[in-house]
Amino acid sequence: MFLLNFLLEISHGSYRVDGSSLFGADKRWGNFWSVGASWRISEEEFLKADWINDLKLRTSYGITGNVPNSPYQFGDYFSVGKKTFYNGQVGLKHDNLPNSVLSWERAKNFSLGLDFDLFAHRLSGSVDFYKRGSDGLLYDFPLPKTSGFNTILMNAATMKNTGVEFALNGTIVKNDTMQWNSSLTFSYNKNEIEELPKHRDKNQDDVYKVWKEGSSRYQYRLKEWAGVNQENGEAQWYKDEKQADGTIKKVITNKYEEATYYENIGESVPKVFWGFSNIFTYKGLDIAIDLVGAYGHKIYDKSYKAVMHDGNDGFAWNLAEDALNYWTPKNKNTDIPKAGFQAKNNSDNHSTRWLVDGDFIKIKNIAIGYNFPTNLMQKTPLSSARLFLSVDNVYAFSDYKSGDPEVGFEGIGNSTIFRGGRVFRIGFDIKF
Repeated sequence: MFLLNFLLEISHGSYRVDGSSLFGADKRWGNFWSVGASWRISEEEFLKADWINDLKLRTSYGITGNVPNSPYQFGDYFSVGKKTFYNGQVGLKHDNLPNSVLSWERAKNFSLGLDFDLFAHRLSGSVDFYKRGSDGLLYDFPLPKTSGFNTILMNAATMKNTGVEFALNGTIVKNDTMQWNSSLTFSYNKNEIEELPKHRDKNQDDVYKVWKEGSSRYQYRLKEWAGVNQENGEAQWYKDEKQADGTIKKVITNKYEEATYYENIGESVPKVFWGFSNIFTYKGLDIAIDLVGAYGHKIYDKSYKAVMHDGNDGFAWNLAEDALNYWTPKNKNTDIPKAGFQAKNNSDNHSTRWLVDGDFIKIKNIAIGYNFPTNLMQKTPLSSARLFLSVDNVYAFSDYKSGDPEVGFEGIGNSTIFRGGRVFRIGFDIKF
């Protein structure tokens, strides 16, 4: 028999009213709140043990609000100026369709976590489960071209994210001369669109993605690349063709406009993120190594696409080294289509040809330092001295060809942005 004290405490609670001029007068104000509670299980008699320093279960729930990224989305706005000239005369341009009911996007956040500290503080960490739902998602609803506008911003969708996060910190070795500390983090997330406006045309989504109920917000939708015709060097894609018996057969076409858009070909957000850090110290020497990685996603390599065209622009743009392997009558065994001045192959159009596995392991940072001994410093005017060297973005193991594979949730490798250059630092710290 044991007595359960149930040491529950309300860790936080809040209520707030926020206002924003990004919404109309009737929708300007939003009410948001949150509450959290925790139970320190390690204080219960039934769980007291020498090897448990701390064990706490916690939970929270709250509602927060999001606003549009840009102003002037709710009103009926016009502009006059240089960009509105028509036939040499100043014109009036209709910039935005009014939406007086545009309001706050509400994010409902639930979390349940466990914090632990064990074995005389040698092992600690946390495990968290979360569910985040967005109600009244701010969504650019596609409009018919006859309206004169591409989209109108609406509260027109609901979406949820569910996932698990895990963190583990440990002191693996500890003695008078040496110490080794490690930290491991892991996160898994699943995104799902729960509801979209009715009567929307998915063909009006952007050229890379499709929004679809029951699927991820980050799901690609592209025409599927079928390689190169080895006989004539033409680019090929797949299309769905209806057979006499009513079934659908996947066949090859050399006409880009006939190719079928396919879904379920990958997502731009990794299923798993992880990080692994280590700090080694031996007397005055210390070494730190940080690794990060991601798994389960695709990158649309727009940067590589830009330097692998087949000559269709008629200009002498720079090309990647891979382009030297383009198809010729003497080089038929290749996956690079034939090239030519103002070529009409369409081989560099948007397709899965440019979609690559985004999985990567990256050496994020290596740092080495040395603290000069105290007895040596006593012979100088200095109280301490430290020499250090560090390197950022050391190396990435990835199929992505255009630099740093950490390209963001949208998964588009931009041809005009270069990320994650290698940075070297060397320094000498002294104190008097």
